[in-house]
Amino acid sequence: DMIKSVKQYYVDKGLQIAILSNGNVKTLEDAKYALKFTKCDGVMSACGILRFPYIFDLKRQSYFRHTATGISMSWEYLRCVEKYGVVDTKSINDHLLTFC
Repeated sequence: DMIKSVKQYYVDKGLQIAILSNGNVKTLEDAKYALKFTKCDGVMSACGILRFPYIFDLKRQSYFRHTATGISMSWEYLRCVEKYGVVDTKSINDHLLTFC
């Protein structure tokens, strides 16, 4: 409701400012709902994209719904953690659980 209110406020003022919805977008359907309900200009997704990198690409989306893919994504993620570092280990665990 807050995003919808902010968007309407700027529209009423005649200002064109991009308003983005962020959070709890885990599927393409979630993104469509957020766009329709809030009238925002775009959506951001973190957890959804971690689990399904092609969340917005229906042609490739089904590829990431297999356990073997989740395991290979986990290894790729761990290589990135090793290379770039991490703030805390809990986030590593949370991210890995989203892959499989």
